[in-house]
Amino acid sequence: MRFFDIDINKAVHFASVKYNSTFGTSGVMVYLGSGVYFIDIDTSSLGLGDYYFSFNSTLEFYENQTAIDLIHLKIIAQPLALEVPSGAINAMANSYATCQVNVTGAISGDPLFGNANMTTDWDNPYHITNDTFGTFTLNFSTFDIPAQGVLESFTITIFANKTNYGATTGFITIIVNPIQTNADANNSIVNAHLNEHLQ
Repeated sequence: MRFFDIDINKAVHFASVKYNSTFGTSGVMVYLGSGVYFIDIDTSSLGLGDYYFSFNSTLEFYENQTAIDLIHLKIIAQPLALEVPSGAINAMANSYATCQVNVTGAISGDPLFGNANMTTDWDNPYHITNDTFGTFTLNFSTFDIPAQGVLESFTITIFANKTNYGATTGFITIIVNPIQTNADANNSIVNAHLNEHLQ
């Protein structure tokens, strides 16, 4: 904040400027020069909501100045974001396709700790594991696919939501390869004469 003498239009130097907050933090501000006073407060532990800062400044020969709720700090939830693999995930038939996704804040890009709800539109069974620190491992069953014995591609929608962060979706592509088989035939040559029966 800036402490200014409006009568002579000059900054007030080296005043004692104290602050209080509605979340319990209080102290004395640091003077930076040119009438500017500064505080550095860690707000990472605060929940969503409204918080206020009040100030009181004193200096010899100056009238005490008090400003109640001068600064309004509003902590809001940032939107949710999903970081999904950018390339296709290759898997074999009758197995599992596995990938990891990260749940982050859309503004900060930082991982969001704690529980998030995650589902998919995959028709086969799947399993989601919360690996903590905003990372989830997804296992998709590829049993009974591909149906035609040729390579198939599937796009899966991932749905995620977290309290106070909202919901978002992401997309994963899985390429399922059929199980390879070999067909062997007896290739020996048998000579037969006309009108002769072979057994």
